[in-house]
Amino acid sequence: MTTTTLRACPRPVTLRPTAAPEPPALDEGSVRELYAVARHGLRRPRAVPSYVQGSLAIDFRARDEDPDFGPQATLRTDLPEPAVWVHRLLHATLESVTGVRQPHQLSRWMIPAVHATVVRRHRVAQRRGAAVQHTQVRRVRVDEPVDGVVEAAAVVVLDGRVRAVAMRLNGVDGRWLLTEMTIG
Repeated sequence: MTTTTLRACPRPVTLRPTAAPEPPALDEGSVRELYAVARHGLRRPRAVPSYVQGSLAIDFRARDEDPDFGPQATLRTDLPEPAVWVHRLLHATLESVTGVRQPHQLSRWMIPAVHATVVRRHRVAQRRGAAVQHTQVRRVRVDEPVDGVVEAAAVVVLDGRVRAVAMRLNGVDGRWLLTEMTIG
């Protein structure tokens, strides 16, 4: 005869309600107090919850910029169509990189670091004295990861070679501003 041993059954699972997973909202008084401390250092603020769920808090402004009068982020609804804008800006930038267009024409649409890269490549093209190459933008893919931010990938023909270009544009002061660009 076979003997079967029974194992003790664990306790049944009990479901209990928990507190809401969202962090508490700041009331109007807390917000005023935080601004007063940040601007004037009047007194220490109350503890602000560091946990933020459901959003990605990114501030693209530099630390030394004035929050009221410095560059202001612009929402997507207040900006032109990104696909058309990326295509035009990319074509103009490629013309500048090959020496056809002066890079100072694009300075309003780029941050200084990207503009310096374009100027450097423009000068190299001018020194080479290469014949004017026809640039062609074959395909552009645009993605909007966050409101007011566009990331684009493009396939272009530059100097007779097919290359990839990656770009990131941010909405600043009612216009698209090129903040990152890599030409492969």
